[in-house]
Amino acid sequence: MEDIRKRAIALVVGIIVGAIVMAILQGLAYRFLLDFDIRNISSLDASEAPVLALIALAVSYTFGAWSAIATGLKISGGWRFIAVLIGGLFLIGALLNYLSIPYPFWFLLVLIPAVVVGIAIPIRRMKD
Repeated sequence: MEDIRKRAIALVVGIIVGAIVMAILQGLAYRFLLDFDIRNISSLDASEAPVLALIALAVSYTFGAWSAIATGLKISGGWRFIAVLIGGLFLIGALLNYLSIPYPFWFLLVLIPAVVVGIAIPIRRMKD
């Protein structure tokens, strides 16, 4: 029972850490690359956003997934399935974000590999 509780805590804390990392990086990108007020999210049209801002968004997903999975692995004691759970949630979140805001198509081709890299790095580092 203790193991299940530890894994559940690892899942929740990992997702929270990843979300915080993403929020910080996206906030910086919005502020410095878009000159955009995040409080007015309904006016966002990403299809007109600068390429650098969209790349920064994809990078925020990379570091968010990376930090979430690394945290989950650390708390769970190296339970590898936590990486699948957290990574899957971040991938679904990235796809939902892409579908909910009008982005250019090329952004999807950058976003998915960015999330996959963020998932793969902590898993590979764990093998070492």
